[in-house]
Amino acid sequence: MAPFILLSGPDSLRAWASVYFYCVIGVAASLAFFSSPGKAYLKQKLSKRSSNLKSKMPRNASSESLAYQGGAMGLPDDPEGDLDEMVDEVRREMQLRRERGQSMSQGLQEAVQEKMREVREKSAKAN
Repeated sequence: MAPFILLSGPDSLRAWASVYFYCVIGVAASLAFFSSPGKAYLKQKLSKRSSNLKSKMPRNASSESLAYQGGAMGLPDDPEGDLDEMVDEVRREMQLRRERGQSMSQGLQEAVQEKMREVREKSAKAN
């Protein structure tokens, strides 16, 4: 970064020299290696290794099939649907309270917390 911040030739060379031109030399060496027969050698070794690993590794269930078994990695099947359901229930509760003439804040917090506990329990049972 220093050469780009300095934006002057001599200062940039001094900055690279202080780290022994490691980046410039590394990029040049990589380009030289991958232009040589070394690239073909690496491809051959990699294909041999991958074919050996494929034959030794058992096949596991795909992530698509796991999604139908209650979600992957502990997540619910439809988190957006669960959230929409929770919001709808809160709206219904608010509407019921309006119809009864009750204050919105009266007991609403407890009802929301109870509903959130139920959703957490559902997701814990699904996992």
